[in-house]
Amino acid sequence: MPSNYAEASIRGPTISSHTETEVNKSGRWQTESVHPLSTVLFLAGYGLALPLAARLSAIIATRQRLAFAGHQVGVVVALIGWLARGSIVMALLHVVWAVAARIWYASSERRARSVTAAGTGPR
Repeated sequence: MPSNYAEASIRGPTISSHTETEVNKSGRWQTESVHPLSTVLFLAGYGLALPLAARLSAIIATRQRLAFAGHQVGVVVALIGWLARGSIVMALLHVVWAVAARIWYASSERRARSVTAAGTGPR
């Protein structure tokens, strides 16, 4: 850790984090909380969840179960990545999103069943 502000300004910007930081051999700041597994989980989880989230409204409207399940799996994988990195707040945010999306999907199923049961839906 630099002993004064002049030394810190020579080395460049620091990575702000709630964890302790240290200088690696190349003289750059490195946080201890970044875990390689979390990076892999982010790439896999967000790679699966985000393209599906972009068209989640259409997926729910047409009740595409496989696509919705893929989105949910992607969110859970990203959530595990946040837990590996030690960010409980971001993990809880992903839990809230997954539950909200599931409630949205369930309410869509209920509406579709009630329309069909009333005889006004597609035959």
